[in-house]
Amino acid sequence: MSKALSIINRSRRIIGAFVITLVLVVIMGQTLYSQGSTAREIGTDTYQYAGRIDQDGLEFIGYGYIYDLQGLAPTALFSDPYNPSEATAYFTYYATATLTSRAVVTDAVRGIFALDSVGEITFYYQSSPSATFGDPESFANGTPIATAAINFQDILSVQEPNRGLSTGNGESSMLTSEPFTFGAETLRFGHPGTVYQVSTFGDALRTDPTIPQSSVLLAGNARRLNFLQQVFMPAVSR
Repeated sequence: MSKALSIINRSRRIIGAFVITLVLVVIMGQTLYSQGSTAREIGTDTYQYAGRIDQDGLEFIGYGYIYDLQGLAPTALFSDPYNPSEATAYFTYYATATLTSRAVVTDAVRGIFALDSVGEITFYYQSSPSATFGDPESFANGTPIATAAINFQDILSVQEPNRGLSTGNGESSMLTSEPFTFGAETLRFGHPGTVYQVSTFGDALRTDPTIPQSSVLLAGNARRLNFLQQVFMPAVSR
Protein backbone atom coordinates (compact mmCIF):
# COMPACT_ATOMS: atom_id res chain seq x y z
CA MET A 1 0.00 0.00 0.00
CA SER A 2 2.80 2.42 0.94
CA LYS A 3 4.56 1.66 -2.34
CA ALA A 4 1.38 2.39 -4.31
CA LEU A 5 0.89 5.68 -2.47
CA SER A 6 4.48 6.60 -3.18
CA ILE A 7 3.98 5.98 -6.90
CA ILE A 8 0.77 8.04 -6.90
CA ASN A 9 2.42 10.94 -5.09
CA ARG A 10 5.38 10.82 -7.45
CA SER A 11 3.05 10.87 -10.47
CA ARG A 12 1.22 13.86 -9.03
CA ARG A 13 4.50 15.73 -8.56
CA ILE A 14 5.57 14.96 -12.14
CA ILE A 15 2.22 16.12 -13.55
CA GLY A 16 2.32 19.24 -11.40
CA ALA A 17 5.83 20.08 -12.55
CA PHE A 18 4.81 19.51 -16.16
CA VAL A 19 1.83 21.86 -15.88
CA ILE A 20 3.90 24.55 -14.16
CA THR A 21 6.56 24.29 -16.88
CA LEU A 22 3.95 24.69 -19.62
CA VAL A 23 2.43 27.70 -17.86
CA LEU A 24 5.86 29.35 -17.60
CA VAL A 25 6.60 28.65 -21.27
CA VAL A 26 3.32 30.27 -22.34
CA ILE A 27 3.79 33.29 -20.06
CA MET A 28 7.38 33.82 -21.20
CA GLY A 29 6.36 33.49 -24.84
CA GLN A 30 3.58 36.03 -24.47
CA THR A 31 5.89 38.40 -22.59
CA LEU A 32 8.58 38.20 -25.27
CA TYR A 33 5.97 38.71 -27.96
CA SER A 34 4.55 41.83 -26.29
CA GLN A 35 8.06 43.21 -25.71
CA GLY A 36 8.88 42.81 -29.40
CA SER A 37 5.77 44.61 -30.64
CA THR A 38 5.08 48.33 -30.57
CA ALA A 39 1.51 47.94 -31.83
CA ARG A 40 -1.42 48.20 -29.44
CA GLU A 41 -3.27 44.90 -29.32
CA ILE A 42 -7.03 44.79 -29.82
CA GLY A 43 -9.40 41.85 -29.56
CA THR A 44 -7.13 40.16 -27.03
CA ASP A 45 -9.95 38.55 -25.06
CA THR A 46 -13.15 38.94 -27.04
CA TYR A 47 -14.88 40.12 -30.20
CA GLN A 48 -18.35 39.75 -31.71
CA TYR A 49 -19.38 39.31 -35.31
CA ALA A 50 -22.29 38.85 -37.72
CA GLY A 51 -22.29 37.10 -41.07
CA ARG A 52 -23.22 34.18 -43.22
CA ILE A 53 -22.10 30.62 -43.99
CA ASP A 54 -22.73 29.03 -47.39
CA GLN A 55 -22.50 25.26 -47.89
CA ASP A 56 -21.88 23.61 -51.26
CA GLY A 57 -21.48 19.87 -50.80
CA LEU A 58 -18.48 19.24 -48.56
CA GLU A 59 -17.20 22.82 -48.76
CA PHE A 60 -18.15 25.90 -46.73
CA ILE A 61 -17.38 29.59 -46.98
CA GLY A 62 -18.04 32.02 -44.16
CA TYR A 63 -18.00 35.80 -44.40
CA GLY A 64 -19.12 38.75 -42.34
CA TYR A 65 -17.99 41.67 -40.20
CA ILE A 66 -16.95 42.47 -36.64
CA TYR A 67 -19.37 44.73 -34.77
CA ASP A 68 -17.78 44.69 -31.30
CA LEU A 69 -14.03 44.49 -30.72
CA GLN A 70 -12.23 44.74 -27.41
CA GLY A 71 -9.97 47.81 -27.39
CA LEU A 72 -12.02 49.94 -29.78
CA ALA A 73 -15.27 51.80 -29.25
CA PRO A 74 -18.19 50.19 -31.14
CA THR A 75 -18.77 53.47 -33.01
CA ALA A 76 -15.16 53.37 -34.27
CA LEU A 77 -15.78 50.11 -36.12
CA PHE A 78 -17.96 51.66 -38.82
CA SER A 79 -17.54 54.50 -41.31
CA ASP A 80 -21.11 55.48 -40.44
CA PRO A 81 -21.68 54.61 -36.76
CA TYR A 82 -25.37 55.47 -37.07
CA ASN A 83 -25.79 52.80 -39.75
CA PRO A 84 -23.66 49.83 -38.69
CA SER A 85 -23.70 47.10 -41.35
CA GLU A 86 -21.45 45.14 -43.65
CA ALA A 87 -21.41 48.16 -46.01
CA THR A 88 -19.85 50.42 -43.35
CA ALA A 89 -17.71 47.90 -41.42
CA TYR A 90 -13.97 48.49 -41.23
CA PHE A 91 -13.24 44.93 -40.06
CA THR A 92 -14.43 41.94 -42.08
CA TYR A 93 -13.60 38.26 -42.37
CA TYR A 94 -13.62 35.50 -44.97
CA ALA A 95 -13.26 31.80 -44.14
CA THR A 96 -13.13 28.49 -45.99
CA ALA A 97 -13.71 25.08 -44.41
CA THR A 98 -14.23 21.43 -45.35
CA LEU A 99 -16.68 18.98 -43.80
CA THR A 100 -14.94 16.34 -41.68
CA SER A 101 -17.90 14.45 -40.18
CA ARG A 102 -21.69 14.48 -40.17
CA ALA A 103 -24.51 12.99 -38.07
CA VAL A 104 -28.29 12.96 -38.59
CA VAL A 105 -31.01 12.06 -36.07
CA THR A 106 -34.63 12.21 -37.25
CA ASP A 107 -38.10 10.87 -36.56
CA ALA A 108 -41.50 11.56 -38.09
CA VAL A 109 -41.64 15.21 -36.99
CA ARG A 110 -38.17 16.25 -35.83
CA GLY A 111 -34.62 16.38 -37.09
CA ILE A 112 -31.14 17.20 -35.85
CA PHE A 113 -28.12 17.60 -38.15
CA ALA A 114 -24.56 17.88 -36.79
CA LEU A 115 -21.77 19.07 -39.12
CA ASP A 116 -18.09 19.23 -38.13
CA SER A 117 -15.59 21.13 -40.25
CA VAL A 118 -12.02 22.48 -40.23
CA GLY A 119 -10.56 25.38 -42.15
CA GLU A 120 -8.95 28.80 -41.98
CA ILE A 121 -10.21 32.35 -41.53
CA THR A 122 -8.64 35.65 -42.57
CA PHE A 123 -9.52 39.00 -41.01
CA TYR A 124 -9.33 42.20 -43.03
CA TYR A 125 -9.15 45.93 -42.39
CA GLN A 126 -11.06 47.85 -45.05
CA SER A 127 -10.06 51.50 -44.91
CA SER A 128 -12.89 52.20 -47.37
CA PRO A 129 -15.67 49.74 -46.44
CA SER A 130 -17.20 48.01 -49.46
CA ALA A 131 -18.59 44.64 -48.36
CA THR A 132 -21.96 43.32 -49.47
CA PHE A 133 -23.57 39.97 -48.81
CA GLY A 134 -24.44 39.82 -52.51
CA ASP A 135 -20.70 39.35 -53.21
CA PRO A 136 -18.97 37.07 -50.66
CA GLU A 137 -15.49 37.92 -51.92
CA SER A 138 -16.08 41.60 -51.12
CA PHE A 139 -15.47 40.66 -47.48
CA ALA A 140 -11.91 39.73 -48.48
CA ASN A 141 -11.11 43.25 -49.72
CA GLY A 142 -8.69 45.47 -47.88
CA THR A 143 -5.60 44.61 -45.85
CA PRO A 144 -5.23 41.13 -44.31
CA ILE A 145 -4.47 41.69 -40.62
CA ALA A 146 -4.73 38.20 -39.08
CA THR A 147 -5.32 34.53 -39.89
CA ALA A 148 -6.55 31.67 -37.72
CA ALA A 149 -7.20 27.93 -37.95
CA ILE A 150 -10.79 26.99 -37.17
CA ASN A 151 -12.46 23.82 -35.84
CA PHE A 152 -16.22 24.18 -35.92
CA GLN A 153 -19.38 22.21 -35.18
CA ASP A 154 -22.78 23.36 -36.43
CA ILE A 155 -25.90 21.74 -34.95
CA LEU A 156 -29.08 22.34 -36.90
CA SER A 157 -32.54 21.86 -35.38
CA VAL A 158 -35.10 21.44 -38.18
CA GLN A 159 -38.14 23.64 -37.64
CA GLU A 160 -39.91 23.01 -40.96
CA PRO A 161 -38.92 21.52 -44.34
CA ASN A 162 -35.63 23.09 -45.44
CA ARG A 163 -35.58 25.56 -42.52
CA GLY A 164 -33.94 25.32 -39.14
CA LEU A 165 -32.16 26.99 -36.25
CA SER A 166 -28.38 26.72 -36.17
CA THR A 167 -26.16 26.61 -33.08
CA GLY A 168 -22.41 26.59 -33.66
CA ASN A 169 -19.38 26.17 -31.43
CA GLY A 170 -15.68 25.53 -31.85
CA GLU A 171 -12.20 26.98 -31.59
CA SER A 172 -10.23 29.57 -33.50
CA SER A 173 -6.43 29.45 -33.10
CA MET A 174 -4.60 32.60 -34.21
CA LEU A 175 -1.82 31.83 -36.70
CA THR A 176 -0.64 35.28 -37.79
CA SER A 177 -1.25 38.87 -36.74
CA GLU A 178 0.19 41.84 -38.62
CA PRO A 179 0.39 45.46 -37.41
CA PHE A 180 -1.71 47.96 -39.34
CA THR A 181 -2.50 51.66 -39.17
CA PHE A 182 -5.96 52.65 -37.95
CA GLY A 183 -6.41 56.39 -37.68
CA ALA A 184 -3.40 57.71 -35.78
CA GLU A 185 -2.58 54.35 -34.15
CA THR A 186 -0.67 51.22 -35.01
CA LEU A 187 -2.79 48.23 -33.98
CA ARG A 188 -2.60 44.46 -33.98
CA PHE A 189 -5.57 42.08 -33.84
CA GLY A 190 -4.73 39.43 -31.23
CA HIS A 191 -1.43 37.57 -31.45
CA PRO A 192 -0.25 34.16 -32.73
CA GLY A 193 -1.04 31.34 -30.34
CA THR A 194 -4.20 32.90 -28.91
CA VAL A 195 -7.06 30.40 -28.87
CA TYR A 196 -10.67 31.61 -28.85
CA GLN A 197 -13.81 29.67 -28.11
CA VAL A 198 -16.30 30.68 -30.78
CA SER A 199 -20.07 30.30 -30.71
CA THR A 200 -22.85 31.28 -33.11
CA PHE A 201 -26.62 31.26 -33.44
CA GLY A 202 -28.39 31.52 -36.76
CA ASP A 203 -31.24 30.86 -39.16
CA ALA A 204 -30.55 28.14 -41.74
CA LEU A 205 -32.10 27.62 -45.18
CA ARG A 206 -31.50 24.55 -47.38
CA THR A 207 -31.82 25.25 -51.10
CA ASP A 208 -30.78 21.85 -52.48
CA PRO A 209 -31.13 18.65 -50.43
CA THR A 210 -29.17 16.50 -52.89
CA ILE A 211 -25.80 18.26 -53.21
CA PRO A 212 -26.53 19.61 -50.48
CA GLN A 213 -26.56 23.40 -50.60
CA SER A 214 -27.57 25.65 -47.70
CA SER A 215 -26.89 28.97 -46.03
CA VAL A 216 -26.97 30.30 -42.47
CA LEU A 217 -27.41 33.90 -41.36
CA LEU A 218 -25.70 34.21 -37.99
CA ALA A 219 -24.25 36.26 -35.19
CA GLY A 220 -21.68 35.10 -32.68
CA ASN A 221 -18.84 35.82 -30.32
CA ALA A 222 -15.29 34.72 -29.62
CA ARG A 223 -13.74 34.54 -26.16
CA ARG A 224 -10.12 33.80 -25.43
CA LEU A 225 -9.44 30.53 -23.64
CA ASN A 226 -6.95 30.67 -20.79
CA PHE A 227 -4.04 28.24 -20.66
CA LEU A 228 -5.70 25.58 -18.50
CA GLN A 229 -8.82 25.66 -20.68
CA GLN A 230 -6.68 25.14 -23.76
CA VAL A 231 -4.90 22.15 -22.20
CA PHE A 232 -7.74 20.36 -20.46
CA MET A 233 -10.94 21.46 -22.24
CA PRO A 234 -11.95 19.12 -25.10
CA ALA A 235 -12.26 20.80 -28.51
CA VAL A 236 -14.34 19.95 -31.56
CA SER A 237 -12.26 17.92 -34.05
CA ARG A 238 -9.01 18.64 -32.20
